[in-house]
Amino acid sequence: QFGQLHVTQKHDAAGRVQMSNVQPLATYIATTLSADDVLLQPTGTADFDMDFIRSSLKLSVGNDAGDRFLTRSHQYHRYQPGVSMLIRMTMASGDPGKAGCSRRWSYYDDRDGLFFEQNGTVINVVMRSTTLDPGNIVEVRIPQSDWNENKMDGSTGKLNITGGTLDITKDNLYWIDFLWLGSGTVRFGMYHEGERIVLHSIHNTNKNLVSYMRTGSLPLSVEILNTTSTASSSELNAF
Repeated sequence: QFGQLHVTQKHDAAGRVQMSNVQPLATYIATTLSADDVLLQPTGTADFDMDFIRSSLKLSVGNDAGDRFLTRSHQYHRYQPGVSMLIRMTMASGDPGKAGCSRRWSYYDDRDGLFFEQNGTVINVVMRSTTLDPGNIVEVRIPQSDWNENKMDGSTGKLNITGGTLDITKDNLYWIDFLWLGSGTVRFGMYHEGERIVLHSIHNTNKNLVSYMRTGSLPLSVEILNTTSTASSSELNAF
C-alpha cells in the first residue's frame, strides 16, 4: 500500500455538493454599522461601543434584571425556495458565562429563527418557531452535551472527531445553514482549524405536521440580556 487517497464532498443543507460560489445577500461589518443598517436598542443600563482596537461591536449590560441590548438588521433576508441559506458570524463572549445572563446570535426575530445561545454557562443551539404550536412561541433548545455531530467539549470519539474544546470567550466563526420548504434540515456549526464542521443537525423532514418555522426570510440578530440580577456586568462582542 503506497498511500491513501481521500475524496471528501462537502454538502449544503439541501444535500448538494458545494461546487459553486456563494452568492452574498448582505454583509455587515461591526465597526461600520449605522442606524440605517441595524436596530440598536438598549434597555436599562445596557450600552454598546465600537471597539476599533478589536474591530468589534461590543454590547454590554449592567447587573440589573431586565438589562438588554439588542441589535438587529432592518433587512429581512429573502429566502430563495429550494436553496440552502448560509449565515456566518464571528462572536466572542466577555466571560465563560454567569447565572442570569443570556447571549444570543444569528438568524432570528422575536417569533421565529435559528441561533446560538449562551445561557449562563450552558451553550445551546436553538430553533424558535410560531408554527409548531400555533399561537405560542416554541423553542427547541439543544445543549452542547446533546449535540449530535461534534460536541467540541474536549472528549474523544465519533461525537467529537476534532478533539477540540469550544472556548466561548475566544473569537469563533459560527455558521448556520438550512433548507426551508416548510420542511428541511438545519445545521449549526463553526470553523475549527480551517475546516467547517457541523456541531448539531435538526432534521425536520418526516417529523412535523406543519412547517418548522413560519418563514425562511429573517434578520440577523445579536443580543445580551439579564433574565435576573447578575454578579457583575457582562459583554458580548460581534466582529
